[in-house]
Amino acid sequence: MLIASFISLEVRRLHDRNKSGWWLLLQSLPFVVLIAFLYVLSGSGDDSTKTGFAQHLLTWASLPIWAVFLWFFVQLFCLRGTVGPNRFGPDPLESNRAQIEPEVVRD
Repeated sequence: MLIASFISLEVRRLHDRNKSGWWLLLQSLPFVVLIAFLYVLSGSGDDSTKTGFAQHLLTWASLPIWAVFLWFFVQLFCLRGTVGPNRFGPDPLESNRAQIEPEVVRD
């Protein structure tokens, strides 16, 4: 139940940034690489050369994936949503902004 609500919250935040909810799949890549990395590390010690090569390969392959994860984190938690309506609907802060910032009347 908690995971479903967290996914829903992330998709709503992505929509606030004018991005599709499918971008959420990119966030799962580091965890898939981590599971593969742990699987390789748990391999038997018989063929240490093959395991060592796989460890180095997974280590270097995981660096760009973690960079994508960091970009995703910044997109979700650090940047402001789009101002005004976007393709997913109206700006949820627009009604609050109208109440806080009264219109200036000029002669």
